[in-house]
Amino acid sequence: MSKDFTSTITYNINFKNAPKGRIISGSSDTVINVGLDAKGFTLIKYHFLQKIPVINIDLTGLKIRYYAGKEEGCLPLNDQIQKIASQIGVKRDLVFVSPDTIRFEFLTKYKRQIPVLPQVSYELRPQFMLYDSVQIQPDSIWVFGPEELIDSIQFIYTEQKSFSDLSENQELELRLIKPESNLVSLSENRVKILIPVEKYTERSFELPVNIVNSGTEYALRIFPEKVIVNCLVALKDYNRVDEAMFEAVVTYDSVEMQAATRLKVNLVKYPSFVHIARVEPERIEFILIKSANKP
Repeated sequence: MSKDFTSTITYNINFKNAPKGRIISGSSDTVINVGLDAKGFTLIKYHFLQKIPVINIDLTGLKIRYYAGKEEGCLPLNDQIQKIASQIGVKRDLVFVSPDTIRFEFLTKYKRQIPVLPQVSYELRPQFMLYDSVQIQPDSIWVFGPEELIDSIQFIYTEQKSFSDLSENQELELRLIKPESNLVSLSENRVKILIPVEKYTERSFELPVNIVNSGTEYALRIFPEKVIVNCLVALKDYNRVDEAMFEAVVTYDSVEMQAATRLKVNLVKYPSFVHIARVEPERIEFILIKSANKP
């Protein structure tokens, strides 16, 4: 096997370091043929033990020219032979390549920040609720590509994930689904997701009902003067909440009162970390008493 032989192997090409602010929109070749002049044993060893899946071609320093309204560039592969030989693991003088030149077309690279939309579904165990909204980190990413393409993208979606019978926080990483076009790239490949889950219990408070915009001609009397507010609160917040955080009101409205027999009780203040279950009663009776100083 000491006799010299010639062998040609075809490789896919990975183009790296496109000119700044540009995207490769097309190339004259996507594969190259690499020829090896070597002894038979060396070729056998190379074919079966050392073949690499792809050849990287570095476009650093490639000059762009404008022709017929297009941005183009040409790369002589003879200038890349040393780098190709190094990737293969052979001496430079054993390698020859074809084609001798690769031609490129380029588009201007634009970028836009686009929100991430998680595709997460879940079912909660009884008595458990979301403590806050599902959190995404980062909640938006940079998308790069031709202006027309990235302007058509509204969201970047995650892969789908589902949970059942959740009773505790879930933290996970999800892969981002890249748009189909090879001309589009993303600043991130994955995002972190937090689903905050807490056990909730019910708590009740008795609140006085305040009267808003009381009239001057008539005094407003309400029955009952207090209501019960029932809310759901996370166990970790149970001792944190008290009745001073709530306010219940009815509004004096002379027009509404002419047709109404009861007034709706509104909660105008309550903590953001509780869920209001119900107010009892929701509507209360009232009477109007003419002010003593009015004829």
